[in-house]
Amino acid sequence: MSLHRFSDLIARSQRLLQAARIWFARKIAPNAPVVPAPPAAAPRPASSNAATRAGAQASASASRASDDSKARLIGRIVDTIDLLAGMSARATQPAQRAELLLVRTALIETIEAQGATLIDSDQLDAERHKPIGVEPARDPRQAGPQIVRKGSTGFTLLGRVCRKQEVVISQPPPARPVPGRPQSP
Repeated sequence: MSLHRFSDLIARSQRLLQAARIWFARKIAPNAPVVPAPPAAAPRPASSNAATRAGAQASASASRASDDSKARLIGRIVDTIDLLAGMSARATQPAQRAELLLVRTALIETIEAQGATLIDSDQLDAERHKPIGVEPARDPRQAGPQIVRKGSTGFTLLGRVCRKQEVVISQPPPARPVPGRPQSP
């Protein structure tokens, strides 16, 4: 990797990190005024109830849009984290690896501060992993599918899986029928 290309990637990663911090500060910072609840004994007019419901629906819609926007931004940051990990593995100089690790760590800390968690597990979980390829198992005694290689990293946001981790799995061969033993349906 050329020094110019390496420097360009570091600069782009740092700009993305700064943009993420600014976005989170603008979108996520709790700056909404606290509205006191109305007294319980005072009945509200029907038109007020309808307005309150409409306001709550608009607020929920805006919250979903903000969450979707946040998930898209975090997805782009996770793609950059994957790119930095791949470049770090191919880096030939320790100083390059250290700089890449520093930027990668800063990006991970930024998304974790916003409630996102990277999915990077060696145990196959259908809710968190998306098989993108299947290979035959090397060991015929293998009990079930296992992760052989990992593709793009997945992530959760506030406990909800936004993107599954892509994996290649190894699958044991199907069991062969034993002669003389009846087959189960």
